[in-house]
Amino acid sequence: VTKSWSFGKASVDGITDKWMRHIMISGALPVEWVPRSDLKGIQMAATVNAETIRFSYNRRKNEYLPFQAVDGILLDQPNNANLKPLNPNTFKYYSLNGDTDTPYGIPPYLAALDPMKTQKVMLDNVKFLMEQLGLAGFLEMLMDKPEREGDESWDAYVTRLNTFLDQAKVRVKQGYRDGISVGYRGDTEFKFHAVSKSMGGIDEFFIMNEILFASGLNMDPAMMGKNYGTSESQITIVFTKLLSQLNTIQTMVAACWEYGYSLELRLAGYKFKTLKVEFNPSTALDELKYQQAEEIRIRNYN
Repeated sequence: VTKSWSFGKASVDGITDKWMRHIMISGALPVEWVPRSDLKGIQMAATVNAETIRFSYNRRKNEYLPFQAVDGILLDQPNNANLKPLNPNTFKYYSLNGDTDTPYGIPPYLAALDPMKTQKVMLDNVKFLMEQLGLAGFLEMLMDKPEREGDESWDAYVTRLNTFLDQAKVRVKQGYRDGISVGYRGDTEFKFHAVSKSMGGIDEFFIMNEILFASGLNMDPAMMGKNYGTSESQITIVFTKLLSQLNTIQTMVAACWEYGYSLELRLAGYKFKTLKVEFNPSTALDELKYQQAEEIRIRNYN
């Protein structure tokens, strides 16, 4: 029945992938388990936008009650008139990175947003330089200024100078495209300014910003294809750390599936005491070592 629980997703795997991405973006997993009209099962598992969820502390019940903004819009109204209560029997909210009893989750990528914005500004600046100066550099051409004629007005003289420079620019561009450039000896000077040499240290700024970006993601730059002196032993430690972080996300998703499966089965009339959802082991870095460890573990059990 899970194949019909989410539109556009391939059963359990597709929904799980969407939930994991939602947790990493919003820091929470809010899911509404929508029952069928005959109350004999689940119609769909609706992933709710975490930004529209608000909680109110109920002193009498000593618990937080969930609310959702109508049409996803939070309005400044008295008594939160645009917030509608959610059914705690069908709505579940799992949060990440919270350090207090408040249910709200904290997006894990929050610290990476500022370096990401800085990187965009840096790329825009480099793009502007490339558009204005070219990839290799720019050519500077200096020529002797024509003399002003005796009966020529100042405005006519300025117009003639501008026209002369525009024509010279066109001819030089055409000459460089053909591989030929001509000029008068003594009154025309060419200089080529290489941009690549003057921009030699710009990569250091990008590296520094990428390290800050990876730090905001709580991830080693090597996992994003950036090798800043990372050794093979260090990669093993980074990979193990990454798997441990993934386990936290898997636990949240598994808890949500357990509640959904239990609700589906109970609505269908099944009676049971426990139900548990487990993820398969994550990819082993070294299959030989993993199998050897399994062999020793089984031998110890025996």
